[in-house]
Amino acid sequence: MSFAQPNRTMRKTGVPLAAMLDIMFLLLIFFVTTYQFRDDQYAIDIDPPATKTGKSPELASNSIIVNVTEDGRYLIYEKEFTGPQLGRFLADQRKAVTDRELRVFVNGDKAVQYGRVVEALDIARRAGVARPTLLSKKARPSKSNGD
Repeated sequence: MSFAQPNRTMRKTGVPLAAMLDIMFLLLIFFVTTYQFRDDQYAIDIDPPATKTGKSPELASNSIIVNVTEDGRYLIYEKEFTGPQLGRFLADQRKAVTDRELRVFVNGDKAVQYGRVVEALDIARRAGVARPTLLSKKARPSKSNGD
């Protein structure tokens, strides 16, 4: 009697690397395309006034934030504008957005003179923006019950 093992072909045991790489790249593409990138419009050091009902707006490709700094400068994407330059820029952007209306948000520092914020709203209206909006931040709940 022969107890010899018949010749069996050995199957490779292991992880199918090509399939895993395919899945990894699909996931990478999914996360890159769906990731909400940090909005550079918020990267400017502005401390808006706090309100109990304040909330962050949903920004889209037709949205622009005009930041009014503590010293009264107008900034968009860290680029400084004078009043007339801001008006021309917003008018150009309004013309460029053809499929929907341009949304302009004015984000004023709480220490800025109120007149500068109103001036930014007026510049936006004169540039043809239908409804420029003021931004605020939501106040943190206070620990006292006196609110």
